[in-house]
Amino acid sequence: AGIWPQVKELEVGMGKGLCVNPSSFRVLQMGTMSLWVQRAIERYSRDDLFFPLPVGEGLEGCPQTTLVKKLHIWVDPANAALEGLPANLPSTRDEEHYYLAVDTPHANLTCGHPVGCLRGLETFAQLLTYDADHGLYDVSAGPEQGGSPIIISDAPTYGWRGVMIDTGRHYLSPRALLRVVNTMSLNKLNVFHWHISDTYAFPLALESRSALGEEGTWEADSSTLYSKPFVQYLVSYAADRGIRVVPELDSPSRVYSWGKGEPEAVTRCPGVSPEDVMINASGTVGMAVVEDVLQESKTLFGGDFLHVGADVRNLDCWESTSSPGDAQKQLELYLLSVFQMVRESERTPIVWDNVLRFASLPEVPRIVQTVQTAVANSSWSIRTTSLILSNGWEGRKDEEGEVLDWKTVYRGNRELGARASQDDPLVAGGEIVHWGYDLDGTNLEPRLWPASSAAAERLWNADTLPAADATLEDVEARLRRMRCTLVQRGVFAAPLAPEYCALPPVTNGEDMERWKFLVEPATTTITLIAFACIYVGAHRSLMFIPSSVRVPGSVDMTEEVSVVSLKQAILFPVVASAFLLFCFAFIDYIIVIFTVFISIASVSSVAMAVLPCLETVVTCIAAVAPGSLPTHVRFPYAGRVSVALLASLLVGLMAVVVWLVESTWWAADFLGICLAVMGVTFLHLPNLKVAYILLWIFFCYDLFWVFLSSYIFGESVMESVAVGLADPHEVTRPLPIALEIPYVFRDGFQLLGLGDIVLPGTLVALLLRLDYYLAEKPSSRRRETSEGDEEMTTDELLEEEIRPPGAPPPKIYFTLGIVCYMLGLYTCLAFLIIFQTAQPALIYLVPFTTIPTAIVALYRKDFIVMWHGPPKSYFEPVGEGGVPGLIEMQELPDEAMPYDVLEPTEPDEDEEQEDYDDDSMSVEV
Repeated sequence: AGIWPQVKELEVGMGKGLCVNPSSFRVLQMGTMSLWVQRAIERYSRDDLFFPLPVGEGLEGCPQTTLVKKLHIWVDPANAALEGLPANLPSTRDEEHYYLAVDTPHANLTCGHPVGCLRGLETFAQLLTYDADHGLYDVSAGPEQGGSPIIISDAPTYGWRGVMIDTGRHYLSPRALLRVVNTMSLNKLNVFHWHISDTYAFPLALESRSALGEEGTWEADSSTLYSKPFVQYLVSYAADRGIRVVPELDSPSRVYSWGKGEPEAVTRCPGVSPEDVMINASGTVGMAVVEDVLQESKTLFGGDFLHVGADVRNLDCWESTSSPGDAQKQLELYLLSVFQMVRESERTPIVWDNVLRFASLPEVPRIVQTVQTAVANSSWSIRTTSLILSNGWEGRKDEEGEVLDWKTVYRGNRELGARASQDDPLVAGGEIVHWGYDLDGTNLEPRLWPASSAAAERLWNADTLPAADATLEDVEARLRRMRCTLVQRGVFAAPLAPEYCALPPVTNGEDMERWKFLVEPATTTITLIAFACIYVGAHRSLMFIPSSVRVPGSVDMTEEVSVVSLKQAILFPVVASAFLLFCFAFIDYIIVIFTVFISIASVSSVAMAVLPCLETVVTCIAAVAPGSLPTHVRFPYAGRVSVALLASLLVGLMAVVVWLVESTWWAADFLGICLAVMGVTFLHLPNLKVAYILLWIFFCYDLFWVFLSSYIFGESVMESVAVGLADPHEVTRPLPIALEIPYVFRDGFQLLGLGDIVLPGTLVALLLRLDYYLAEKPSSRRRETSEGDEEMTTDELLEEEIRPPGAPPPKIYFTLGIVCYMLGLYTCLAFLIIFQTAQPALIYLVPFTTIPTAIVALYRKDFIVMWHGPPKSYFEPVGEGGVPGLIEMQELPDEAMPYDVLEPTEPDEDEEQEDYDDDSMSVEV
C-alpha cells in the first residue's frame, strides 16, 4: 500500500477507481459528536491537509458513479466525550484502532476512541492522490491499488511511539517545536519526549525557582525561556493531535546550567568536566531545588509520566567529595527520593538505561528507556519495569555516534520486532532520539524527517521488520511518496533520491502572499457591484414615497411594494431557518425546484430592471415618429399592456434562456444583480425599529447556522447547503443566489450571497427614504414657549409634516449607511481571504451599518423619529384613485413645493373609454 505507516489490513475491490471533488467534499460526524474529532476535521480542512494542491479544470473526468462526496465519522458514544490519551500504555493500542471503508458516494470511518478517528483521518488523507494530468484527486491505496471499495482495519503494534527533541544543547524556537508536534501527528507518532535541560542551558521558566531559568537559559536571555503559557499551549496543541508531551528534566548529572541560578544546588567538583557536574544530593538546598522543579513540572505539563533522565556518564564528581563506595549508595538513595517525588505527583518515572551501570533501580513502578541492546536483553530485574526501546535509534553527531539516515533507522532497533512477535507486555514501545549536538532551527526538520518517519512505521506495524540485508526498494517507494506528501504540507523533509515533487503555489515564509488579495480585483469588483445594486435599488424605492418628494418622472407603483411588519420581521428568520433545514436534508433533490423558482423570479426581476429604460425608448420613438410604434397592446382578459412591459419580459426571458444554455458565471451574475436590485426596491422596512430587529435576528441566524449548527448536526448547515448548491456534480449551472467573480491572483471565485446585499440594502433604502422624510420637518426641532425654548415632544415631531422649500435633502443617513456597508463588506472579504475560513457577511455588515447609524441619529436628535418612522398616512393615497401623498401637503401654496403636486382627480369612465378607443398607438390582440 502507499499509506505511511503501513496499515495492518487492506482490501481493495475490483470496482472502478474513485475520485473526490475538493470544492464540494465534506467530512461529517454522525451519531454522538466528539469535540476532539471535530477540531481535527476543522484542522484538516483549514490547513489543506486533505487537498494541499489546487485542482485544475479536469473535474469532468470524475464521473458521478465514482465520486466520493462525503466522509462520515462514527465515534463510540461511550467515548465521544473523552479528551487525551489514556495512561495505561498497553491499552493505547486498542484506543487507536479504526475501521475505514471508502466507496461511492460516501466513505465511513468508525472508531471506538476519538484518537482512533484522528489516525483514520490521516489514513484517508493519504488515500487522496493528486492527479496532475487531470487536475483532480483520485482515491487510491497505491500505484496498483486504485479500485473500489477500499477497506482498511488498522491499529498500532505499540502504544508508545515517540520522538525525542533536545533543547538543552541548542535553542529551538516555540514555532519549531510546534511544527515537530504537528508533523508527528501526520506520521501517527504519539509521544513528544522533550529533553528540556542539559549541561548547557536550563531554558524553562519556573515560578518556584525563577533564577534557574533566568540565569540558566541561553546567554541569560529571557527571550529564549519557554514560558508557562507556551508550555501549556504546547501540551494542548499536542493533545489535539493525539500526542502526549513527556518532559525530561535530567539529573543528578548534566546539571551545570542549574548552578548558574542556584549555585548551592550543585556539587563543587574541581577538575571535573561540566558534563559530569552533579546535584548536591547531600545538602538540603540541592534536594529542595529538585523537589520544587519536579513538583512544578506537574503543574506545567500535567500528564502521567516524567522523564527524570539519570543519564549518568560517571560518578567522578561525587567520588571526589566522598569516601570510596559512597557515591554508588548516594546515587541509589537519590533515585529512590526522586522516584518517590514523582510517584507522589501521580506520575510514573522514566530513566535512561545508562544509570544501571552504576546503581540498582528502586523496586517501584518505573520505565527504563534503553539505548543499549545488551541491557534490554539482560537478566536484570524487570519485575516492576516497562521498556522503551531506542536501540540503534540514537541520532547524534559527536565522538559517540553519527547522524541517522532512514535506512539505518528502518533496519535498526530489531528487538522491537522480536518482542512484538512474543507479544511482550513489558515493552511499551520505542523512541527515535535526536540529541541536539548539531541540531538547531536551521537543520532540524531535514534531520528529523523522513528518518523519524521510518521509526514511525516500525513502531506502528512491527510486521514491517525487514531482513538485515533487505534492499528496501518497496519501502523506499512508499517513503518517497510520504516525503512528498510532507513537503506539500509545508514540512522541510529531506529528499531520498532525485525526483520531482509537485508543490503548492509558492509563498514567502510568513504567508504574506495573502495580503495582496486585499487588492484582489475580484474583491473590489464584487464590492462595487453590491454598492451599485443597493444604490440603484434604494433610489428606485423612491417610487413608493409621496409624489411631493418622489423623483420627478418616476412611476407610481405604491400598490406593488411589500412593507415588512414587526411580526413578519420576527417570523422571517424562522421561515428562513426551516427552509435552510429543508435544503440541508434534501439537498440532492431540490436542485430542480430551485432552478424553476429562480427562473421565474429572474424573468420578473430582469423585466423590472430594464422596464424604465424601455419605457423611455418607447416614449421617445412615439414622440419622434407618432404612430410608428404602438405604445400598448390589448390582450383578452389581461386588458391593455404596454409595449415596454412586453419587451422587458422578453428581455428577462432571453436572459434566463442564456443562463440555462450557457451555464456561465456571468449569466448567473446578471440574474443575481437584477434579483438583488428588485429585492432592495420592493422590500420596504417601515422604520428603524423593524429594520434593527430584522437585521440583528439575522445576525444571530448567520452566527448559529454557520458556526454553532455543527455541534448539533455534525457540520455547518449553512456551509453544507452553500457547498451543495455549488457542487458541479449536483448543479449543472451556477445558481443566481450568489454573485461569483473569478479571482485574478489565484484559482476559484469570490462569492457573495444575495441575502448579504438585499437585507442590509433594505436598511440603506430606508435611510434614503428617511432622508427625504426628515427633510420635510422644520430645520429647528425646538419651539418657543412662554417659558423659553424647549425640545418638541415625540408626538409633536410625528404630527409635524410640513417640509420647508429648498433643494433636495442632503442624504446624510443614506451616505452613511452605504459607506459603512462597503467598509463592512470589504472587511468581511479581507478576513475570508487572509484567514481562509468561512465568514458570514452579516456578522460584519449588521454591526457596521446599524451602530454608526444609531450613533449619528442620536447625535442629530433624529433617532426617535427614525425609530418610529413616517406615519401610515405618508404612504396612503389621497382619496380613491388619487396618487400617494399627504392632504396637508397639497394645501400648501405653490411656492412652498419644490416639486409639482399632482391634484388627485377621479377619472371619468367615458373619457377613459374614449381615450382607449381613440388611441391610435394601441393594438388589440
